[in-house]
Amino acid sequence: MEWNNRSYISYPIYVILLFKGNIVMLVSTKKKFVFLSNYKCASTSIESVLKKHCELVLTGSKFKHLPIDKFNKYIKPLLETMGFYDFETYCIVRNPIDYVFSWYSYRQRDELKKVKSIRYTGDVTFDQFVKEACSEDPAPYAILGDPPENQHLFVGFKNGKFKVDNVYTLDNIKLFSKDMYDKFDIDIDIPNKNVSSKKEFDLSNESLLLFKETFKNDIQMY
Repeated sequence: MEWNNRSYISYPIYVILLFKGNIVMLVSTKKKFVFLSNYKCASTSIESVLKKHCELVLTGSKFKHLPIDKFNKYIKPLLETMGFYDFETYCIVRNPIDYVFSWYSYRQRDELKKVKSIRYTGDVTFDQFVKEACSEDPAPYAILGDPPENQHLFVGFKNGKFKVDNVYTLDNIKLFSKDMYDKFDIDIDIPNKNVSSKKEFDLSNESLLLFKETFKNDIQMY
């Protein structure tokens, strides 16, 4: 765990065992701020900028992308036992078709090809990838997330409302940057780390209809 030179707070041993490894989320107890890292939404870039401005950095590979429901169930009560209340949650979402394409592009990396990974997508078209991602039992290369989590579930979107307090689109990341300036009184420029290169792609009518049906809640959310 990182405490950024702040006072140490004791945790139950089972909590310490859960949080070790990669960044999970950023928490500023002073600013009442929590950043939830959605998949494929520049979370690594944002964390690299805001990390030094947060008093609490929770880490753990299993919980890197913790959705709002799990935050409310596990992390929020923990913070409240330490006397921290009234946090605002923040999250980024992405155009659903770009979100799926980002997974496809990410898994075309040479390192996956070299080790003959079952997640490598260099031998399949994006059309095939979409069909597989929309199936009830997708192949490993088409599973979106670990564990898989549709974006509307990640932010708790239902009946036109979000459980996350502040939701931004990746297309309008400048609005997020502006709000971070207002909150932390810092001028931040989100670097383009872990951003998939843009490629043109085509979908058959069949795959497009399948995509719209499978991701209809994400499309409505966006």
